[in-house]
Amino acid sequence: MSKYAAVGVDIGGTKIAFALVNEQGDVLIEERLATHAEFGAERIITRIAAMANSFVARSPVPVVGIGIGCPGHVESDSGIVRLAVHLDWYDVALREGITCQLRENVPVYIDNDVRALAHGESLYGAGKNIDNFVLLALGTGLGSAAVVNGEVVRGGHHFAMEIGHMALIANGRHCTCGREGCLDMYLSGTGIMAAVDEHKPAYPQSQLQNLPYITPHDVICAMKEGDPLAVAIRDEFVYWLTYATGWITGIYDPSRIILGGGLGLALAPQILDDVQRRLSEHTLLPINQQPQIVMAQVIDSAVGAASLALANYQLSAPSKPS
Repeated sequence: MSKYAAVGVDIGGTKIAFALVNEQGDVLIEERLATHAEFGAERIITRIAAMANSFVARSPVPVVGIGIGCPGHVESDSGIVRLAVHLDWYDVALREGITCQLRENVPVYIDNDVRALAHGESLYGAGKNIDNFVLLALGTGLGSAAVVNGEVVRGGHHFAMEIGHMALIANGRHCTCGREGCLDMYLSGTGIMAAVDEHKPAYPQSQLQNLPYITPHDVICAMKEGDPLAVAIRDEFVYWLTYATGWITGIYDPSRIILGGGLGLALAPQILDDVQRRLSEHTLLPINQQPQIVMAQVIDSAVGAASLALANYQLSAPSKPS
């Protein structure tokens, strides 16, 4: 039986996900809204606050907090979103904007969306009882978060683990950030589409040649069917993911590396074993000390956001409301 719950809010470029999550990680209520980034920050914040008020009012148990995950450069201590490109947000006081519109005195916690997911994995997923792990969220872009000695790493400017735009590949693909060779251009949906453009001329017999418009989903389906272009893209993806996991292993020495995000979860059944097997090529650790490469278990991003509030409550209030 639930004793308390938190509201989780995951702000995406196209949708905002809401969930009321109890202390066991079960979703009691959930809803979705279209983001409408063109509305601007103030109007979006008002819509989020209104939905949060509704969730608090409908909750069958006490609500101990509201957790919000937002893409981009997010300062969890100040509650300010310094930069969220896809929302066109700059220096937005998100926590203050939400808090001042709440009807109940409920604490609000915000963080980067991938760090919020890492909290969720730590409480309820593949990172539970694991003190050291790294989460790679592979979607349209590449996001990441590290948990070291049980604590999510944020860094001095809340910019830690922004590995997607680290230019590690010499003379690599041109990235949207202006650099060349960023991991984001290899380990993401954007990277898969760049690989299609790059390798398509060499595989004239590929079934993908017949499609007027190709998506990452099309490429993954073609991988399963053994299409030569798709398999070449898969092999390249495995190489660069193994390269990245070896690099991460050398810096953080995690016990696990968790693959999440829509693309990561879709690809995982086809690539996990190969990445695990080839990790020895990129690390000096013996096999029995290398990190396990596993799939994420917290699929709902709003559950990750709620875990920000649940984790803070569990740390600060060991005696739960009845």
